[in-house]
Amino acid sequence: MWRDLKGLEGLPKLPKSFSRLRLVNYDGKIAVLWEKSGGVSFMEKKMIWCAVIAVERRSGQEIYGKIEWCDVVLTVPKSYCVLESIAVTI
Repeated sequence: MWRDLKGLEGLPKLPKSFSRLRLVNYDGKIAVLWEKSGGVSFMEKKMIWCAVIAVERRSGQEIYGKIEWCDVVLTVPKSYCVLESIAVTI
């Protein structure tokens, strides 16, 4: 059953298209990857963002997330597309 994830104040606006959004299990947390086109000076570039969210259940049914980290991880040509995502532990 799907539920709203509460407590994500401060998370940048995510794209509405799921084709531009990826979720990965990152050591029991959620890593969210998404792309965002750059401003005027970055006309030919896009930025790949990542947020790491810790998740906990409260009061039985409520699910809360805490943003542990969020930033741009890579700047790529505008033609770049994230196809698959995997979390790797070394």
